Amino acid sequence: MNLEISHSLKKQRYFMTNEALQILNEWLNSAVTLAKDEIPLLAQEILLYSLFENIGYLLIDSILFFICYKLYKFVIQDCHPDDFRKDGNQSMAAMVLFFLGIITLCLFSVNLNNIIKIKLAPKIFLIDYCTDKIKS
Repeated sequence: MNLEISHSLKKQRYFMTNEALQILNEWLNSAVTLAKDEIPLLAQEILLYSLFENIGYLLIDSILFFICYKLYKFVIQDCHPDDFRKDGNQSMAAMVLFFLGIITLCLFSVNLNNIIKIKLAPKIFLIDYCTDKIKS
């Protein structure tokens, strides 16, 4: 009797593990098909998001540079030295605005570089994006 019970338990375990393997196989197949369908869409969304993000930053940089240019021009040409104190605040303000303009041009070039990278080499951009996400 014990022999029959142990034999039937072995059969049940065999069928349970076989069923579990079949279920696991079905899940893996569905995960693979889902990944095949969704990964290209995800890559396209990442590229579009990064492109529009860089375009937005490019516009902000352009506006900031324009503001810096106008303020620099106002400080250098339109302001009278009498409007500032006699210790040279006009030249200090002009220098600060000049360096702010240089910084915005650097940011402009970085964002333009990212836009060019997205448009010309999207696979390389995605590889860089993934490595940055893995590192952080």
